[in-house]
Amino acid sequence: MIKILLLAFLVFLSGCSQPENSSELIENDLTMPVYFNTDRRRSVENDIYYGYEDQITSTGDTTHYNIFVVDIASGAKDYLCSTPGCTHSDESCTSYYWFKPEHIMYNKNHLIISGFDSRDEDHSGLKVFVSDLNGENRRDLFKQQNGETLQGNFALSESSLYYECHRTAPDSLNTEKYIMRMDLATGETSDVYKLDDDEQMEGAYKDRIYIYKYGGIKKLYSITTDGKIKDKKPFELSSGSKIVFFNEYFVQATSSPLTLEVTNIDTGEKETYSTGIECPVESYNFQFVGEDVICFTARTNTDGKLLTPHLLNRETGEVFEAVLRCPSDPRYAMDIIAQNADKYLVIYDYIDKKVMVPPSRPSMPQVPTEITVTETKYAIISKADYLAGKANFNVL
Repeated sequence: MIKILLLAFLVFLSGCSQPENSSELIENDLTMPVYFNTDRRRSVENDIYYGYEDQITSTGDTTHYNIFVVDIASGAKDYLCSTPGCTHSDESCTSYYWFKPEHIMYNKNHLIISGFDSRDEDHSGLKVFVSDLNGENRRDLFKQQNGETLQGNFALSESSLYYECHRTAPDSLNTEKYIMRMDLATGETSDVYKLDDDEQMEGAYKDRIYIYKYGGIKKLYSITTDGKIKDKKPFELSSGSKIVFFNEYFVQATSSPLTLEVTNIDTGEKETYSTGIECPVESYNFQFVGEDVICFTARTNTDGKLLTPHLLNRETGEVFEAVLRCPSDPRYAMDIIAQNADKYLVIYDYIDKKVMVPPSRPSMPQVPTEITVTETKYAIISKADYLAGKANFNVL
């Protein structure tokens, strides 16, 4: 089965102080990796897309997972393996993982995959593996320790992974929240910034990590990677808004009707669009800001359509529903999960397959059980054709 993957008000200096063992490294190439698990609906802008497939036996059990890569420009989809004749079924294969990948992230040199290692005696700790982009030279980088929980968004530079960590001491019930740095060469971690209880890491761009304070009066502020506060109030937040960062854009949604305010972080320029859609902001999901369009979903049930993607023309402000639907169930639109300059990678369809599971006790007369497994089909389409509703697909 194929599945598809960071400002608060400074009230007291002591409450926002830098930890003694904090990182002093200043980096200016931060991005927000779009890991395709919980956040898979948000589109990735790159020629290359990584995903994973479950490998299911005839008994319905998942034996392992294989990382695949799609070259959007050429339309090629292959396992992350260059060994001729490889069966992709054991650890000799660079695409093979024995645990479910929770996050798949990458920069110019590293592929980072995390998950819960079923081979550990203590399965509870998230492990992080790093390899070259082709899957080679894979190594264990980090294991979450007892009392630690990796939470929320990630920020990625060429040398570091930044993340929010919730930490509970063994002899205490109190949890403290930190932004931490993980060195991609050594796996060593250091505290960057101590968060208040009502703060979370929300976004990152270039030299800033953005922190959202959601308790009381909602605020947003930024720090640099050495843990120093830079902007106490870089963006105005509206009451009841939902915010997201995407590349150089900060997007804020309010309702009703659903209104999108898009701020270019580099220039400070703002674009405001009233979509005319009566949708609670909680039911809105942002996908991407493109050169010509903004894509988002709204939980509508018009004509039985589910989570319908909407496309907003940035020049005219016109909003229209995506026309192209999954062939096997037209209630579902084809989600855009990645893109390059002129093409979209979409989820083309979900194909259900029947699998007969042998009897659990062969010595007794039993009827085999039929189970259903779902396969996800991908396709590539030009942006012009997708926006025009023309079904000219390259199905992978």
